[in-house]
Amino acid sequence: MDIDVVIIGVNTEKTIQKCIESVRASRYTEGKIHTFYVDGGSTDGSVALAGAYSGVHVVEIHPAQIIQTGPTPGLGRNAGWRAGDSPLVQFLDSDTIMDAEWLTKAANAMTPEVGAVRGNRNEINPSGSVYNWIGNMEWN
Repeated sequence: MDIDVVIIGVNTEKTIQKCIESVRASRYTEGKIHTFYVDGGSTDGSVALAGAYSGVHVVEIHPAQIIQTGPTPGLGRNAGWRAGDSPLVQFLDSDTIMDAEWLTKAANAMTPEVGAVRGNRNEINPSGSVYNWIGNMEWN
C-alpha cells in the first residue's frame, strides 16, 4: 500500500536534508513512498534544497493564506495531505529524523478498526542538556 509522507516546515535549511534522507532510508517495501515538502513561507533555501531531491514534491503555501492564518502546522499538513492520494499518510516536521522501520510498523498496525497509529519521538542527544532531557520526556 502506498504512503504519502508529508514534511512541513518554515526556514528549514538546516534540517530538511536529514529529514528527507531519513524518509529515503525507510525500509518500507509494501508500496511506494511519495514524499511532499510543504513550505510555509521560508525566506532561506529550504524550497530549493527540498526540490533538489528527485521525487520530492514541493508545495508552497500561498503567501496570502499565510498572512491570513499564519504559518500553522495544520495549514501545512492539510496542503500536503491534499497534494497526495495514497491511502496512508505520515506527517513529519522538517526537524524530524524518521526511523527506517517506522513506516512498516505503522502500516502493519493499521486495520479496518484502527484509523491512526503513533510512535514515540526522541531527542537525538537527550543527555546533551537538561533541556534536551526534559524535551525527550515531554515528546512522549
